[in-house]
Amino acid sequence: MRWAAIVAAAAALACNSPSAPSTAVAGGYALATVNGAKLPVTVTVAGATTTIESGSIDLSPDGAVVSHHTTRPSGATQSGTTSSTGTWAMVGSAIRLDMQGADLAGSLSATFASGALTVTVAQGRTERFAK
Repeated sequence: MRWAAIVAAAAALACNSPSAPSTAVAGGYALATVNGAKLPVTVTVAGATTTIESGSIDLSPDGAVVSHHTTRPSGATQSGTTSSTGTWAMVGSAIRLDMQGADLAGSLSATFASGALTVTVAQGRTERFAK
């Protein structure tokens, strides 16, 4: 009986440990929607209003990730592009992104379904990227 409990505990831990990136998930994605709305989308983050005009994320098979967003702050006439780099890994059926830079930052969670990557970013905002 004790052996069965040890095996069950090990299996549960394995489901929550990061594993190698999936080749089915790897690839380039273009930002399609923010919180379900098509681009361009105006959002407010930390009191600042900005319009997200486009974005992309590239998940390499080796576990590297690069993201870019083109945004225009409220009242500005020109857009700017920010980028971030980091790593990604599968954690059970979810994806963990560990990002650094001016674009996406921190440890983020994502899901992959029907060829689309949905990333939960700042303040619960979701961004859906399509292959």
